[in-house]
Amino acid sequence: MKLDKEVKPDFLILDGQQRIISLYQTIVTNEVVTTRNEKNYKIKRWYYIDMVKAMDNNYDLEEAIVSVNENKQITEDFGRRIILVLSSKELEFKNLMYPVCMIDDYSVWRREFNKYWQHDSDKIIFWDKFEDRIINSFNKYILPVIIMKKENPKEAVCQVFEKVNTGGVPLNVFELLTESFAAEDFDLKQDWQKSLRV
Repeated sequence: MKLDKEVKPDFLILDGQQRIISLYQTIVTNEVVTTRNEKNYKIKRWYYIDMVKAMDNNYDLEEAIVSVNENKQITEDFGRRIILVLSSKELEFKNLMYPVCMIDDYSVWRREFNKYWQHDSDKIIFWDKFEDRIINSFNKYILPVIIMKKENPKEAVCQVFEKVNTGGVPLNVFELLTESFAAEDFDLKQDWQKSLRV
């Protein structure tokens, strides 16, 4: 993630950093997202919501999320066969694919969507249901947070971190100690190596 200038944070995220960064990149930046595939290669992706699948109770909402390459295409056969192209708003409208990066600016997309479909009443009703069920779910979602003051001792911060980090990868003792000393610019590995030399 790139920042325009150096920032001194008022808040630090102790748990869920990857999730928050992913959401920020996908929804807020309106830029292609750099991620990694299952073979750990860097890839660039745009994300869409298949509006039809999102509104169909026979599908999980997760199945409605569509990832396309940086050219806004889905291809097969090592790129030789193009399955879907979303390189223009008209193609997004035609294929009923809603760009996730427009969730914060949905009213602009809706106006253009309605214009593309010449204000067809069925499409307007479809959009209204999509907005109510999907867009509003994003906008009304309450993200749970635990806020600790800067004055809190690092032991308290570490204890909270231990307690909330139950859903992700379990931390080993070294990682917990690293988190504990991170606030003091303490390098645990370097200190350990120094003590081995004594």
